[in-house]
Amino acid sequence: MMKLALNNRLKKALYLSFFACILLGATGVRAQTITEDQPLTFGQIAITDNSVPRTISILSDGSIISDPEYIFFIDPQRGQITLDGYLPNTTYTVTFSNPTTVSPTGIGTSNFSIGVISTIPAVIMTDGTGSITFNTYAVLTSDGLGGTHTDDLYQGTYNVTVTP
Repeated sequence: MMKLALNNRLKKALYLSFFACILLGATGVRAQTITEDQPLTFGQIAITDNSVPRTISILSDGSIISDPEYIFFIDPQRGQITLDGYLPNTTYTVTFSNPTTVSPTGIGTSNFSIGVISTIPAVIMTDGTGSITFNTYAVLTSDGLGGTHTDDLYQGTYNVTVTP
């Protein structure tokens, strides 16, 4: 009888350990990914006068404010990023290392600069699955040096850092 009681206790302990592992595994951190669903883009534009710095602002609601010297062929669009695999229901700070200039990929010499990239919402909190999707926005400014911007692809990169 005593031996049977020990076996039942041992079985209970093993079952509890097994279920604890399952529960801890379900709430633990998975592989973390940052996915750019929609790139932050200032569209396809022409600038008619670059004698002073000219700006295009993508606002938090996705609307655009720009100096009248810009002509838009394709509208700017705020970015969208999804985080997956983070701790559930946890607040994170998202920061961006901003490019100082956005340069032409070809022979052009005039540049643009991008101001601080921000997020919408300002406080990022993951859902119960450890995911969140949020928007990004920024301001683009021409160099204002009077030169022309060649018909080219202008691009820059930024890094995304997520910290608790």
